Amino acid sequence: MRRCLAAAGAGFDDVVKLTYFVTDVAHLAALREARAAGRLPAQAFAVVPARPGPDQA
Repeated sequence: MRRCLAAAGAGFDDVVKLTYFVTDVAHLAALREARAAGRLPAQAFAVVPARPGPDQA
């Protein structure tokens, strides 16, 4: 995420909130670990049954 923001000339100070949609609750531990590594904006997690395909957007 940091690299994507940097490529756009921005940083986490320019982000208001992050929302994560994961298909497996097991991924939450990795997201929490990444968050603990630095100061990030507000966040929300949502566990969803599956990601929609491109035709379902």
